[in-house]
Amino acid sequence: MKRSSGILCHISSLPSRYGIGSLGRESFEFTDFLSSAGQTVWQILPISPTGFGDSPYSPLSAFAGNPYFISLELLAFEHLLTDEELEQAVTYSETVDYGFVYSTRSRLLKLAADRFAGDKRYDDFVSNNAYWLDDYSFFMALKSYFGSRPLDEWDDAVRFAEPDETERLRTELSYEIEVFKRIQYFFQKQFTMLKNYAAARGVRLLGDIPVYVPYDSADFFAERKNFLTDSDGRPSLVSGVPPDYFSESGQLWGTPVYDWKFMKSDGYKWWLARLRRQSELFDAVRIDHFRGFSEFWAVPAGARDAKEGSWLKACGKELFKAVSKELPTLEILAEDLGTIDDGVHELLDETGFAGMKVLQFAFDGSDSAYLPKNYTENCIVYTGTHDNDTSKGFLDSDSDEAKRALELLGEGSDSAVRRFIRLAMQSVAALCIIPMQDWLEKDSTARMNTPSTDIGNWCWRLKDDELSELTAEKIRAETAVAERLNQDE
Repeated sequence: MKRSSGILCHISSLPSRYGIGSLGRESFEFTDFLSSAGQTVWQILPISPTGFGDSPYSPLSAFAGNPYFISLELLAFEHLLTDEELEQAVTYSETVDYGFVYSTRSRLLKLAADRFAGDKRYDDFVSNNAYWLDDYSFFMALKSYFGSRPLDEWDDAVRFAEPDETERLRTELSYEIEVFKRIQYFFQKQFTMLKNYAAARGVRLLGDIPVYVPYDSADFFAERKNFLTDSDGRPSLVSGVPPDYFSESGQLWGTPVYDWKFMKSDGYKWWLARLRRQSELFDAVRIDHFRGFSEFWAVPAGARDAKEGSWLKACGKELFKAVSKELPTLEILAEDLGTIDDGVHELLDETGFAGMKVLQFAFDGSDSAYLPKNYTENCIVYTGTHDNDTSKGFLDSDSDEAKRALELLGEGSDSAVRRFIRLAMQSVAALCIIPMQDWLEKDSTARMNTPSTDIGNWCWRLKDDELSELTAEKIRAETAVAERLNQDE
């Protein structure tokens, strides 16, 4: 990687009249902001459709795009929606109101899909993406058919995909299936426009994928053989992490874990298809919970918390050899946080992937690997991630870690947050990513996610006036001093 920097800001956080950021005007304006601020990378959280809880790390599909991000204005420009219909989706909520977004987007997107006549580009999209699009659209049509209930509450004949019942429902729900395909085409078309625009402005899109998918997902429904299941077709073991910095009882994610033995025998087809899809969407991709490719924390299904789990072996070395052969140009970044052992270090060394350094983790009183003096160039430094408090929230806390950080920062004419950012920006790390909340010096109310909680997450949004020229100039100045300016300029 060249020495550079970028900003972490999810599409949902962009300002919009319609309750959530989209791939339309606001994404293009944010790209312009990044370019004017001298940034090379826009890091986005996972863009897959979300289910209950609205977490981008709990996708309904590992391949599909989130319909919430489709720009209604662009659909109106194509005469698929009217101005009056757009007004029905307007809200002035300062945070994302997912209930409102769900009810308005679902109805309007179906209207637009019904009016879409199709064309050669749509036919090509359906043909080229049939390997995931058919299963996803059928799954979503079934989910609607069963009143949005989760997979384990569907009729057994459907849940187990019995051929006669599956064929009957594919025929009965053919129109609904077609609607979901058209909505995915809208997403793909708009995302491609954004990617091309960003490339022209010297901005690379950095995607993010969760290591796991939920039980209630198109992937588990259609590709159950890739997961460890019991005799009833339900997960026998579920995912999580042991007790760590974030939680004394660990984190019980509850998603199915992979059957690595089967995946190896199958040539890792599902993973290769998943990463090939990401390579089409993004210039580089960060894989969340990279530890899971060395060993993974497996918890018996039904356990109350993650303490009951144990480490099991994965096949990361063999998988990434296959990835290197099949997708040699795909740039992968590894989220190597949490409990890391020699196996993870060996996997990173063998793949050459850049790992992560989170500055907020550097002040536990030890000679931490997260202290800038201990970095190597082949890493990405963050002040914090989507799972951390904002830097202002962290530094304003009364924790011992915050006190040590403030002691290291010393006094200065700039704010503690700005000096904290500067510590990351001026490190030797090849890539520095700063959350947008930190550049704006937002307090804890702007936090994106608090792990192990289910309420109030993924809701933060920018205000219209916060992406100002003055803010871009300040970011650009810090970037220039750190010698991280967009090198395409």
